[in-house]
Amino acid sequence: MEFFITIKSYRADDALRSFAPHLRNCYFDGEKVLKYFKTYTKALCEFECNSNYTLKECGCVKFSMPREKDTRVCRIDEMKCVYNFSKPDCECLSPCYDLRYTYRYDKAVINRRFIL
Repeated sequence: MEFFITIKSYRADDALRSFAPHLRNCYFDGEKVLKYFKTYTKALCEFECNSNYTLKECGCVKFSMPREKDTRVCRIDEMKCVYNFSKPDCECLSPCYDLRYTYRYDKAVINRRFIL
């Protein structure tokens, strides 16, 4: 079996800092700070945004969502609220610097007849 990992690096030029994030479609370090996570990624931004929106709409969050220590976790009878509102507009963009990993593996099937 062979396993392949490919890493691609994406970096926006610093000259783009003068443009608003929505025009360049990314955030440079420190432009969008998350409350519950030290590192900014688009996925973590959306996760945090969904948690904040759920708290605002339902008064509670799912157990798996990031939250403050005193934030109430939704009871089973409140889960209908959690799943019944439309997704919020989170304004989460990709970071202006990013590493993306892709992988694949190849597996060869060996026919035992040819080994003997």
